[in-house]
Amino acid sequence: TVSASGDQPLFCKRYGAEHITTFDITYASKIIMDIKTVAIRKLTFNKYWQLLKDLWNNSNITSVPNLTYIMHKLDTDEQEYIRIMDGKFALFNFGTPPDYYKSDKDSHKSLYNELSQVDLPTFPFIWTDIEHLDAKLQDNTYDFIHLSNILDYVNDDVKTSVLISLTKRLNYGGRILMRIIN
Repeated sequence: TVSASGDQPLFCKRYGAEHITTFDITYASKIIMDIKTVAIRKLTFNKYWQLLKDLWNNSNITSVPNLTYIMHKLDTDEQEYIRIMDGKFALFNFGTPPDYYKSDKDSHKSLYNELSQVDLPTFPFIWTDIEHLDAKLQDNTYDFIHLSNILDYVNDDVKTSVLISLTKRLNYGGRILMRIIN
């Protein structure tokens, strides 16, 4: 699945996926995914929710409470990236702000509670654009490939090429879910 800042692999894990490989075009997506995963393992729901809001609203994320607790659980490349980009690049304020979900906070708490009870892995991550994903998958095959908002801005020839190459990566009976917002 596309890492989608951690949301997609967490949903896949919640619904029973055992082995999840993530990919994205941006390394920042991996970092956000890993921060969320560690935070679910280590923080209460209220602290987790506050961390997401604080990260969204603060361009200097190393000053965010609870991030220091999580930082040392990240790999050294991620820690260095955060230090270099801190204050220069808005790592967390892409996508939908946490306050958007406040009306549905109970369902997020329920999802958090379920995820905090399972053994959350550090999800393997492939740093690539969609056109090169197939080459980076090596010999792996999959039961399910999730392309959420990945093919929105590519032409039809690229879509066709990507879908043909990824179809060959499916196990018998496997499925591709392609969602396009635009």
